[in-house]
Amino acid sequence: MYPVIVRTNLVEALSSMSRLGVRESARDFLEGLSTDELQYIAGYLGARTIDPRLNDSAGTRGCRARAIERYEQNRIAQPRRELSSGERTAVNLAADVSHKMIVLLEFLARSERTSVNTHAWSAAGGSA
Repeated sequence: MYPVIVRTNLVEALSSMSRLGVRESARDFLEGLSTDELQYIAGYLGARTIDPRLNDSAGTRGCRARAIERYEQNRIAQPRRELSSGERTAVNLAADVSHKMIVLLEFLARSERTSVNTHAWSAAGGSA
């Protein structure tokens, strides 16, 4: 029961950080992720509030990707416990991290997509 509550809370908290117009689709996206992936996204968003270098002020996919790479480099630099021989191999860990980085990049793109479209629409004389 406990992991379900934690997972539900993570989905709600992360979706609430999305732009107002895309919260429901962000929630749908997040509900398809594992708890591990949700925790990775939450870790990045927490680190982004502390480290201004992780803020992707330009808002482009490339800027977001570079910020995620910086985050991962900082994460790797932190001391980790030694893995036992029965735990995942380094290759599996690297693939897992790469996958999480892609999921995070996609979440950021989805959760902030409407704001770019809304600004373009408003600039063209439309109303959002």
